[in-house]
Amino acid sequence: NIKMLQPEEIAKEHDRYLKRYADTGVKTVIGSTRRSEARRKDGQLFPVELSILEVKTDGNESVFVGFVRSLVTDLQQAETFESNKQMVDLLPIPFLAITADGRVEKINRAGLEQFGYTAKEVIGQNVKMLTPDEIAVNHDGFLKRYQETGKKHVIDTVRDVHAKRKDGSLFPAQIAVKETTDELGNSIFFGFLRDVSGEVAAADQVAIGGAVTSMSLVPLLVLDDTGKILRFSESAESTFGHKADE
Repeated sequence: NIKMLQPEEIAKEHDRYLKRYADTGVKTVIGSTRRSEARRKDGQLFPVELSILEVKTDGNESVFVGFVRSLVTDLQQAETFESNKQMVDLLPIPFLAITADGRVEKINRAGLEQFGYTAKEVIGQNVKMLTPDEIAVNHDGFLKRYQETGKKHVIDTVRDVHAKRKDGSLFPAQIAVKETTDELGNSIFFGFLRDVSGEVAAADQVAIGGAVTSMSLVPLLVLDDTGKILRFSESAESTFGHKADE
């Protein structure tokens, strides 16, 4: 059961969560991305980002596909940025630093490659150039509302969004936003972005067979509606320290 990979306080409630979803159909975790903790075989807990999707098998039965990403490296990288801003170009995932009025102050090499821009085309421009039109038209308002109220809707969370490349194409992504301040006390927002196109494709195909699961580059689990683990990717074995047959 998936509970073996969870902290005790979550594990003891997990069956109740599943039953409530089966009874009501109300999704609280499914279809979203959450930050949580996971437990390795040796009992060690570590911070993770968890995305859960529900898909139907050929027999029209529900299975749940979970993508797990360890946040240990991201947290270390954020600390590195604060101590040495030159290090951001070494980050393997897109990273942006944005001012309180939405201007891009820094974007790393991975970000430039992901979006297809040069640094000169992005630095100093409004970050909404990287968002779909329906988000871009409201983005300045989101920032203004936060400055006025202090209420966080995106900051300190992980969100599933779509982002826009220079050529206008959109791709599914997850973005984590953190607020800090510069030497003058002005707000700066760090954005870590992850392209999840491959994960969406894998979820669409997961009912085909175990090969998709095995090839997943991120830890991937497939569960039935009781929480029983049906598939456990090689990457998941490495992350949790368990073998699939355990």
